[in-house]
Amino acid sequence: MGSESTVHDTVKFLTWSFTKATMRAVSLLGNRAVRPSSPATTRGSWKLYEYQVEFSYILDEITRGSKYISTKNVHLANELIEEINNLVK
Repeated sequence: MGSESTVHDTVKFLTWSFTKATMRAVSLLGNRAVRPSSPATTRGSWKLYEYQVEFSYILDEITRGSKYISTKNVHLANELIEEINNLVK
């Protein structure tokens, strides 16, 4: 993807965008994630957990993966953020 600072700035921006999107959708997703195996699991909190796990894996691929595939992973992160944003439209 480029230099270390570019990767860091990209991850920082994606994280900010993800946090903003999940905060907008708090009424649908809940305000904290609960693992699906927890007895107190509600559909919203479980979905938030799913989004957070998927986003974490994508960020890991961006930071640790090859530069060649980073662009694809940035695109996947943006698609996930857009999916969350579309929940509240």
